[in-house]
Amino acid sequence: ERAKAACSNIVETLPPGSAAAFYLASDKPKPIQANPSSDRLALYESIGAAPLSDRATALFPSVAQAVKKLEGSTSIRREIYVVTDNQEIGWRQSAAMKKLIEEQSKDEGKKIRVHFVIVGGTVSPDNIGITSLSPAEGLVTAGKPVRINMALRNFSGSDRESIEVNLRVGGDETVQERVVVPNLEAGDTQTFPFLITLEKPGLHTVTASIAQGDGDNLVADNSRSIVVNALKKVSVLVINGDPSDEFDRDETKLLEAAMVPAAVGKEAEFYISTVTRQPRDIVGGQVIDWASYRAVVLANVQLAQFPDEFVTELASFVGRGNGLLVFPGSKLDREFYNENLHEKLGLLPASFGTAQGDEGQLGIYTSLQDSNYEHPVVEMWNSADSGSLGGRGRGPRFFRRQLLNVPAAVAASRTEVKDGALFAKGDSAPFTGWVVGDEGETAVRYANGEKVELNEEIGLAKTVLAFAEGRHALQEGENLASVADAYGSDAETLAKLNPVETAVGDEVILPSGSPAIVEHTWGLGRVYQFAYTADTDWSELPASPHSVPLYDKIIGSILLNQDANLNLVAGGSFTRELGPVGANLQAKIVSPGQDLKQAKPVAIGNENGLGTLQFDETDRAGVYEVIYEYPEGTEGDVVAPPNVRFATQPDTSESNMTGIASATREELEDVAGIHEWKNADLGPALKKDRIGAEFWLPVILIVLLFAALEIWLAQKFSRPK
Repeated sequence: ERAKAACSNIVETLPPGSAAAFYLASDKPKPIQANPSSDRLALYESIGAAPLSDRATALFPSVAQAVKKLEGSTSIRREIYVVTDNQEIGWRQSAAMKKLIEEQSKDEGKKIRVHFVIVGGTVSPDNIGITSLSPAEGLVTAGKPVRINMALRNFSGSDRESIEVNLRVGGDETVQERVVVPNLEAGDTQTFPFLITLEKPGLHTVTASIAQGDGDNLVADNSRSIVVNALKKVSVLVINGDPSDEFDRDETKLLEAAMVPAAVGKEAEFYISTVTRQPRDIVGGQVIDWASYRAVVLANVQLAQFPDEFVTELASFVGRGNGLLVFPGSKLDREFYNENLHEKLGLLPASFGTAQGDEGQLGIYTSLQDSNYEHPVVEMWNSADSGSLGGRGRGPRFFRRQLLNVPAAVAASRTEVKDGALFAKGDSAPFTGWVVGDEGETAVRYANGEKVELNEEIGLAKTVLAFAEGRHALQEGENLASVADAYGSDAETLAKLNPVETAVGDEVILPSGSPAIVEHTWGLGRVYQFAYTADTDWSELPASPHSVPLYDKIIGSILLNQDANLNLVAGGSFTRELGPVGANLQAKIVSPGQDLKQAKPVAIGNENGLGTLQFDETDRAGVYEVIYEYPEGTEGDVVAPPNVRFATQPDTSESNMTGIASATREELEDVAGIHEWKNADLGPALKKDRIGAEFWLPVILIVLLFAALEIWLAQKFSRPK
């Protein structure tokens, strides 16, 4: 309320005829009154009605946008007012703000006066807060124990003792689990597990909260809620490209057994089930009920023979938040996969190269990496207790593999445009791959120097597993140069690994690092691409005990990606793909602290009969309820999608209550003035500033633009600290 009072006081000091715009400032400025207006009454009402926000504090983005807005004005007098608190985190880009002010001040005719106003005074930094709450595994099943990890941080300058944290499920106030932390040192973070069981399938709200204690100046981070999706059954569609009546020769029997490692006769009780189809089923016109599955496996499938709509439907399936696993084999039509799934759609994270190696020579093989497992799917093998996944002579052997060519990724700063085409600096050929911009920006795909327009947001490819040093038996007519070319290796590196002259039949040592499994996100889904077959034709891994946890982790990561949108940082966009729905489907959303009567109606996007809900007004932390319904009198037998809920959490940096550093303040005072507002009239000081010195004041939720005098007010209304 003090921030609002300061903003109103600033408006009172504005000269007659001034026009103002009003923005809520945070890491992403939000216009409340975007266009300049001289209507003071409307401005006061906007200030009074400004909602609370749990978004991250960041002054620079708001100041930068304010400057950009004012630069386009022809007004003689232009000013920016920023109202904020004393929290250091909001001023973390002070050097950038100073540079922006200095650059803008070089042209006297375009100069903008900036005022920062601090409200709230100095607050003790003593605070403890919950900084993380999440399931330990991606796959949460109803009726089975699940571990929920909670991270607790002491932001204070002194140790804290006997901190009690409780865990509740749903709206029930009954505490299901309790942890007492005996001691948490100053500045330390500790993670603690809660073990609970979600008895029923569906979406559950899980809340961790710190029992109220003394010496905590920010109660807002004493509680954190997430939404957990407990599944009863996960169904995977397996398309078997090379079926056989013999178990060991069938393309997918081992994969299905590893995905459902239940005792004989108990498969139906396992939480994963597989449904197997052959290419002839789909070519023959069998309809796939895509909504019944959470993942699809293509194992040695000749995809070119499938109906044209199959690839389109498959891509839509993945984009809606599901998974795809693609295995090569003797029937793989790699040109079709590369052209349609990799180049056109970007659905595959890599293009398929040639298959190398001889599955008939069991003495000539490659193994997997034996350490430094960085991807979450395989990090369990960093522990010696998990057995040896890689290492020559210890892990599974690979006799043949399909090369996976992962597109290059280059920083935007290392590219240049020549003759209308994009080049990586120093390269003679136009660039093909991904161009990565600043943090937070979406990577852009290029092919032969030209930008590729993609319909879905695609993540960069990540290597899940890589091969260790391999072996290749030199054939008639081959040499080191031709082997390097065949495997996509650097010829100089290969020569260093094989310094002795080689002859036909000799084993050539191959460099390590070639990907065995790669993955990326595609839309809301995730795609895994393998360099080996799903059966044992090319390797021993499919029959290895390691394949059971490997597939379990992969399926878990797909489900985790599907449900990632259920838990967002405050201010994030909630998106839900609804599948086939009627054109008149409606949604209403109940935000934290509201009841059903205050629910906000939200339009459902509909393209080709497929519905999409997008909701961006998530500034408050807490649980949101989404209710779908058709209007009364809707014709036909229509059923609305199940209602959902999602949760948003505040930015953990907000829990650090440390005040602005003297050095930071002094840095800005060189180019701006910083004022403390203590419920006193700012009028005399601001009038003086308009005549002489410039002042930069932290404002957080308002922006004012005037005709004769323009003012940008950015004021952040945070909860009491």
